[in-house]
Amino acid sequence: MEDPQEEYRKAQHALKTSLFQWTPDWLSASHHFDHAGKGFKLKQQYDEAIQSYTEAAKAHLKADQSTSAAKSYEEIADILVKRNVDNAKIDKVTIGAICEAFENASRILTEDSDLQRASNIELKAAKAFEKIYSKVAENTNSIGADSDTILEILKVTTLKQFMSACEKIVRSEKAAFVFDAFPACLGFCLRIGDYNRGIDMLNRMIKIYSGMNQKHRLHQCYLSLVIVHLKRNDAVAARNLFSENLNDTDYLRSSECEAAENVIRAWEARDEEAVNKSVKNHAINSLDRQVVLLARSLNPYKTAGLHKKQNNITEDMSKVTMMPNQPPQPPPPSKLDEPKPVEAIPQKDADTNGTEKAEIDQVAPEPTATSIPTAEPEQEQNCVNQSQIEKVKNENVNDNEVSGVNTQEGAGENDDDLDFLM
Repeated sequence: MEDPQEEYRKAQHALKTSLFQWTPDWLSASHHFDHAGKGFKLKQQYDEAIQSYTEAAKAHLKADQSTSAAKSYEEIADILVKRNVDNAKIDKVTIGAICEAFENASRILTEDSDLQRASNIELKAAKAFEKIYSKVAENTNSIGADSDTILEILKVTTLKQFMSACEKIVRSEKAAFVFDAFPACLGFCLRIGDYNRGIDMLNRMIKIYSGMNQKHRLHQCYLSLVIVHLKRNDAVAARNLFSENLNDTDYLRSSECEAAENVIRAWEARDEEAVNKSVKNHAINSLDRQVVLLARSLNPYKTAGLHKKQNNITEDMSKVTMMPNQPPQPPPPSKLDEPKPVEAIPQKDADTNGTEKAEIDQVAPEPTATSIPTAEPEQEQNCVNQSQIEKVKNENVNDNEVSGVNTQEGAGENDDDLDFLM
């Protein structure tokens, strides 16, 4: 390989015009700029390498070589990542330069309708930013006071690159790249604690795997969703999701279904030991790395702290109005609630034609405790004179005889009166 300085000089000479060369030779210039950039990169002269690749990208675009131009921008991004990450020199300007280089490469390929390569560039960018994020998180002291801001910028940038890569993969309908981009995006979402976005990614993966008839990957997504819901302390959503997935007969017979049921039962029983035992399962250990780490961190008591706090607040509010372990007592009766005797209400005149007024009805008050007569002893009640009883019996007999005679006479008279009807 020739000296990179000489290659760079040849590239500049190809861009000049003369009497015999009226237009710049963009194709030859791009070729020499690429060689110059590669030489400077090997010598670790990164500033000169970045300048050479930048000129090469412009020359490739002039020569209608979009793929080569995207490759030059990708080389620039790789140099920036290597130089700054290895030397722990991460700041907002560096992040912006790396992001711009990757976006230029992806934009050129997207405009050229090469979504497959564009998604590969963005996926590579996302993984590079994830690596930078890990390095900054481990060495926050080397960054300084802006470490939190740098971490937040890296988090947003990484998510943006992951989501854009997944979108382009779906649009390109290249199933082979789904198995790399979507799990990688899911892992980063779970790593930074963005469980809602992780659930969205799993739901999208379920739709894709269902269309591709990837049964095993589909069952793994079902199990991963259960674990993420439990990590969010949403056992109801985990149970409902598990019940819905039972409609899939293949999932019903799978090891992922058994593992999900064991974890949910242990969680609902608030048995920490059973939860730890249930997550040590081959089906769970076969999931993505971040999902496995999430499963091993499940604890029904640590994640339920918010609900316990709300219950304590409710109990404290109940103690203000009543004593503990006692039912609420009714309020004491008021004097206004005592029954009052109803006074006599006079009725109005029936008519104005001289009729007499109606009598006044006197409504008796309800009997009180003092007006109720007490029951007499049984001996006093049964103390009746035997002679009086016999006298009453004789009088009843005489009355019956008299009434019988009268009834017979009355019957005869009635027969005579009915003769004229015959």
